[in-house]
Amino acid sequence: MDIQLIPYQQIDFERYNQAVKDSQFPIVYAMSWYLDVVTQKNWSLLVHGDYGYVMPVPYARLKRNFMMKSVVQPMFCQQLGIFSKENNAEIHSAFINQLKEQKRTVYHFNESLVGSFPFLSTRDNFILKLNQLYEEIYANYRKDRRKDIRRGEREKLEVTNILSVEEYFKGLLAHSNYLNKSTSKLLKQLLDELWGRDLIIGRKVLNPNGQWLAMAIWIKSFDRRILLSSVRHSQFGKRGVGTVLRNAFIREFVGQQLIFDFEGSMIPGVADFNASFGAERRQFPVLK
Repeated sequence: MDIQLIPYQQIDFERYNQAVKDSQFPIVYAMSWYLDVVTQKNWSLLVHGDYGYVMPVPYARLKRNFMMKSVVQPMFCQQLGIFSKENNAEIHSAFINQLKEQKRTVYHFNESLVGSFPFLSTRDNFILKLNQLYEEIYANYRKDRRKDIRRGEREKLEVTNILSVEEYFKGLLAHSNYLNKSTSKLLKQLLDELWGRDLIIGRKVLNPNGQWLAMAIWIKSFDRRILLSSVRHSQFGKRGVGTVLRNAFIREFVGQQLIFDFEGSMIPGVADFNASFGAERRQFPVLK
């Protein structure tokens, strides 16, 4: 099986991006410009045929030996894998064998390939299909989600647009404890790129005094709206404002051929929260 490893400088990006767009699982994570940001242009490409099957291979430098690099799933990039118009078990097997030959830490395939690699471990994601009536979606909310929504109505909370990347990022830095210096720099670069391409949906919850309580950023990714990042105000962000924010987003886009992608999670509490909106658990394969 002829699988070529093409270095970054020799990739035909136009043909590659078109292959991703035409595949069974088009996703923004795999677009060349997105990978350029999250890997700092440190990726190559496995190709079969005339870009009929493509698989991006992201790298990171090893801390113990900076001259060596390893295949590592980038941050803010949940799923990659093989992109093609149809599945072919023999070709898929050749791709994964080629990947196994490289020094690697971890690689995430996309959920459309979960049946192709039953021998791999999996991680969980949650999605909610929005092509239905709001009443049908709301009927599947858990009791505590409905309670949060009613509380938000009593307190006259309002959901409105985030006006800029700077507005969101300022709030995130001030009220989130998971960002280190390098991660925050990377996220800012990614948000700027997405904003410039008009691929961001930003929403915030305000109280009657105009104080923001929670904010979130979704990516427009083909038929998906991916929840990339969210933050709750450490002082004013009461319990339940995250529900108010997500419910408002669902109400805004309900009835369209779209999927709300919660982007995870394997953390039990977060997974339970996502599932409480009636979201479906989807698994994607992981090679370690």
